[in-house]
Amino acid sequence: MLLLGWAFKKNTNDTRESAAIYVANNLLNKNIEIDIYDPKVKQSQVDLDLSNINADYDKSLVNFIEEPFLNISKYNIIAIMTEWDEFKDYDWEKFIKKIKPTYILMDAIS
Repeated sequence: MLLLGWAFKKNTNDTRESAAIYVANNLLNKNIEIDIYDPKVKQSQVDLDLSNINADYDKSLVNFIEEPFLNISKYNIIAIMTEWDEFKDYDWEKFIKKIKPTYILMDAIS
């Protein structure tokens, strides 16, 4: 699974009360591996946010990535969690052709 965005809104690295924290925590509680990409939030902040909500979360299930579409074919679920402008500019039709055959693309901010 790929989470696009961690900040609570675009153009910031502020993660306070970000929906992505709670979505990720729920996924991790079900032992679902997640890749996370946010252009401004650092990996250390993601770790702090997840540790604050669940100190015992399985860090091996979380991957902070720099290039969200480098290995696009490995995902069957992509959730847009922050309305970054760069996500609007992606060629989604091209990416959908590369995603696993059964997929879900969710815009969590609309």
